[in-house]
Amino acid sequence: MFFRRQEIRTSDIRYRFKTPAFEFAFQWVLGMQTNGGSEVGESFYAASLVKENDPHSWVRAWTTVARQVERRAAAALAAGHVVSAREAYLRAYVYHRAALTFINPFDAAAAKPTWRRAVSCFRQSAALMEPTVEPVWVPCDGVELPGYFVAPAVTQATRKTLLMIGGGDTYVEDLYVMIGPAAIKRGYNLLIVDLPGQGGLPFDGLFMRPDTENQIPRVVDYALSRPEVEGAALAAFGISYGGYILPRALSVERRIQAAAVCSVLSDFHAWMTQTPMAERFARNLDSLLVKAIVRTRKLKPSLILLDTYAWRWGAKRYAAMLDIAKAFTLDPAQITCPLLSIVGEKEYTRSAVSRRFQDDAIDVNPNAQSRLIVVKAADGGDAHAIGTNLSLMAQLVFDWLDEVLAAKPSTPASAPV
Repeated sequence: MFFRRQEIRTSDIRYRFKTPAFEFAFQWVLGMQTNGGSEVGESFYAASLVKENDPHSWVRAWTTVARQVERRAAAALAAGHVVSAREAYLRAYVYHRAALTFINPFDAAAAKPTWRRAVSCFRQSAALMEPTVEPVWVPCDGVELPGYFVAPAVTQATRKTLLMIGGGDTYVEDLYVMIGPAAIKRGYNLLIVDLPGQGGLPFDGLFMRPDTENQIPRVVDYALSRPEVEGAALAAFGISYGGYILPRALSVERRIQAAAVCSVLSDFHAWMTQTPMAERFARNLDSLLVKAIVRTRKLKPSLILLDTYAWRWGAKRYAAMLDIAKAFTLDPAQITCPLLSIVGEKEYTRSAVSRRFQDDAIDVNPNAQSRLIVVKAADGGDAHAIGTNLSLMAQLVFDWLDEVLAAKPSTPASAPV
């Protein structure tokens, strides 16, 4: 069925919810504890306030906890407790962000204030961090893309740099919580950016575009303009839908010396409609009857996630989103740099489409250092994007990058034509 894609995103282990979309989001929040983005007690308390299949109760619960933690952050800052303030503001960001997950973005009057409050909490935390997390704006096709840059220390030395790109329902601030501290500990600069369609950019009419080969090079231009970045040691990491964004861009962008994805997505339409029956079901989702049936089967929150995708792709109807998705394809044979594909066991074994994407991407890559890693359920990381084990995700990415970049020549490749 069409919602099988969402079910694959969850782990085989259920922590709290029977509603698949709630369980996926809850595990995402718990995973953020690795880098200080959540606490188990706060998270399970919020979950205790949520009613199954009721998005409104989800939003109320996480907003309640977010505001409580935000008040603690403000009080700590007023009293001069900087560490306590930045830690609490970071958790408040994640909890506001959790609430945002199940606010329909087509209702901008409801979604935008929550998004802005979440970003405000993150930026208050970022301003107190050491090393500094610097807000940046990357020029691209006449607009400026929001992002952040962070270096391990203020020196004149250039360093290895990781450019991280998120997915089809991420905000750029999520990426810092997912990998920022891990990058800094390992001596990497980190550049994270929202591309059109990501973060809050659809509020401004900037929707997903298939031509990421015209977007990522502008981000690379910006990265290489910074004195902290060593051009011969520029790597990239894409998660979820970033497994399409980054590999497609690598078809022309040769200045990226190594790339990791979790996981490769070479045909977005094929991923959304994995069987003919799934496509027929998806195209009928616009009917009121099908929507009513879906709402009675603990899938009401999944409809909001589908609306989020439609919003990000600039589509008013699900059928239109499916048609738009047909342009989002890539040829993995055009990728020449070393490639690491990481995928959760559940996603790899239960989706023939995903398995083919991962296998094909590695099989056609000319580099002996390219690798496919399937993360097992026994590792606590079989959920989508290894979100339930961010320590393991970072270990796999950075250990591989360290080895690949150490073997690279000192002269970076030329810019794309």
